[in-house]
Amino acid sequence: MLYALNDRVKYCYARAAGCRERAQREKDPASKETWHKMEDRWLRLALSVELTESISDFHSEVRSFLEKRNVELNVLKRAAVCPSCGNRMRLISSEPHERVGNVDLYCFVCDCGHSTETYVRRES
Repeated sequence: MLYALNDRVKYCYARAAGCRERAQREKDPASKETWHKMEDRWLRLALSVELTESISDFHSEVRSFLEKRNVELNVLKRAAVCPSCGNRMRLISSEPHERVGNVDLYCFVCDCGHSTETYVRRES
């Protein structure tokens, strides 16, 4: 997957490239090795920053999904209490609205015979 690098990652890669160029110019084997090690450190840091940001982005997406889902579940919890007897109702069906794309119809029934339907808007 191709994606744009952020400034911190670009900076790390630029520093790694600089270290590589410096290592290529060095004549002393010890200095050359030192610059190659610095290049490796900058590359590992770039990968670490990329991984951290990827995890952070994933965490944000999951949090957003769960927050939206929590709104739907709260509506369902309120609808799942029977207004006649106060007992918990059972969900018997859930289906998308016929004409509205982001709305679902939930149908509940209680042991006392009362039934109810409620619409819940899906967050997209």
